[in-house]
Amino acid sequence: MIETPPTTPAGTGAVEFEARIPPSGHLNIVPGVQKISLHHALSGRLLMVWADQHSVHLVLDGHLLKTVQSRLTEENLRWLSMRGARPAGPPPGNAPAQRPGPTWIIAGP
Repeated sequence: MIETPPTTPAGTGAVEFEARIPPSGHLNIVPGVQKISLHHALSGRLLMVWADQHSVHLVLDGHLLKTVQSRLTEENLRWLSMRGARPAGPPPGNAPAQRPGPTWIIAGP
């Protein structure tokens, strides 16, 4: 029996899923539509991706790592749901302020 993918809460359309950062640091959310660059030193780490048609949030170890403007359509979000993304709750809080210039990653000791 074929099951239909879970539907997202009415009005939000947001989905969330886990993704492993590839060695290149280029995380493809939807190939050809949304790619997010991260520092290659984070490769191999597992992060949670929260996405809707307005923004994409990346959460690493419970901390908001990066927020970017979404290029995803409703169809892209359905595509993600069909591939295992689950309906998302509210967006992660305390989105970092967007500022021009490079993004700095501070490594721990």
